[in-house]
Amino acid sequence: MLLCLQTKSCFNHTAYSLRPVSCLSFPYDDCTYPWYLLFCLTSNREWRCKWSADGDKASLVAAQKLLSSTLPTIKSIDGVKGVQRIVCGGCLDFKVITSLDAAKWGDFESGGHGPEEDFLAKLKAIDGITEVETQTYTIMPM
Repeated sequence: MLLCLQTKSCFNHTAYSLRPVSCLSFPYDDCTYPWYLLFCLTSNREWRCKWSADGDKASLVAAQKLLSSTLPTIKSIDGVKGVQRIVCGGCLDFKVITSLDAAKWGDFESGGHGPEEDFLAKLKAIDGITEVETQTYTIMPM
């Protein structure tokens, strides 16, 4: 069975939902996307901020502690494939990327992106944390 992506608009981003395409309707049915998109099955939500090197990188340490305490909640969300943390010592970036099955994205989005609101509020309260932002995108191994 093939999977066809259908789109719906959300916050100026495109979220993908999957629907089966029977072999009898192969190759396109009413699928409006080229073949290479048929295999992009992961949607991602990124939480990011800048941290300060002041105080022996105290804001980075606090952000990591917050993530460690929130991680079990994130991983328990239906459809979560994984969680990645990225830290850049040059740009002072701290990023958390939650990857989900595209088929579960709608539930995740309508539920407020899991613990996002609480996590971001606590992140913003950390002294030295600035530029707290979110972004939604897809990642596909090439």
